[in-house]
Amino acid sequence: MQVESPASTRFLPQRAASTHEATFTPAPGVGAGKRPGRSPDVADRAVPAAAAPVRKGLRGWDPGSQLQLASAQQTRDFLQDMEGGLRALGAAIRGTLAGSPPGDATPDAMLRTLTARWAERGDATAYSLDGQLKFGARGQARQSFRIPGLDVDSLQAQGRETLFFSVTGSGRQPIAVVLDPSCPSRVQVQQMDTALFSAGMRVTGSAQGDLLFDVPEVRWEAVRDTLAIRGGGMRYPAGQMHLVRPQAVAPIVSPDQWRLDDLAGTLRYAAAAQARVRQARQQVDRALVNAAAGPAAAASGETASADWADAFCQEFHERAADPDYGFVASIAPALTGISRERVVSLLSLRAD
Repeated sequence: MQVESPASTRFLPQRAASTHEATFTPAPGVGAGKRPGRSPDVADRAVPAAAAPVRKGLRGWDPGSQLQLASAQQTRDFLQDMEGGLRALGAAIRGTLAGSPPGDATPDAMLRTLTARWAERGDATAYSLDGQLKFGARGQARQSFRIPGLDVDSLQAQGRETLFFSVTGSGRQPIAVVLDPSCPSRVQVQQMDTALFSAGMRVTGSAQGDLLFDVPEVRWEAVRDTLAIRGGGMRYPAGQMHLVRPQAVAPIVSPDQWRLDDLAGTLRYAAAAQARVRQARQQVDRALVNAAAGPAAAASGETASADWADAFCQEFHERAADPDYGFVASIAPALTGISRERVVSLLSLRAD
């Protein structure tokens, strides 16, 4: 269950106050601590040094860091390149079909260039754009996959069974997931998602009855090659772990699969892909606008956009799952003085 998450940032860093110190030599007859040219009965008051800026809890924590902004800009550049490449491929194919020599911009040359650029998607977007053109936080692109023999129907097809999931090199013990046909499939999917979340794996059920898993794209090859399951002899064999060979969900754009011996078909694929790429680019453009609008609105007391608020909540959730010192230091002031009773009373409020 992914939440596309957009990037945001503060463009103007906080500027610390500065102090200007001056030294002077007292004039004759002016005692220490007196300013020259002033009444001797007016004591010179010391000017305290400016204190370091105080962090303001969550206001000091901005999920839209400069890195997030950079990845959004990289992603927009990549999508613009893809959009231009798809447009050029379409023009070359239409010229060939019309009998007009395309010159150097042949369909073959355009398709090779486009395929090579698409293969750079991960590095070119800092893994913030996945194969389905979903844009999210930097490094959070995910790869969806299916596990043979495990779908929504199989959750109800046989008796109660405990499955143990293991990925070699993850440094974790096998994770136990209990499949109980007495529970609705929706509840079992949620329980499986909760159990596998600690291993960085998410689970959702599709309307077509598929059980879709996903992991960070940077871990996909390890999961593909080493994911193993041990069952109780019903859905999966008991005893030793069994390699399951997960099947990746194909990317929404796959120029490496397009054929030049069917130019009309490839032209249709290119036109459909161009529309999807344009839609993804527009999403990134909105994210860049929200990057400026969100913190600016918060600073001025205005209401930030819903997209920025959703991005903030998603980023907060992800950071809270694996917190570092900076994150804890940012949220600690916001939690000062908040008791359990206060939280419970707030949660009990109902909207009219």
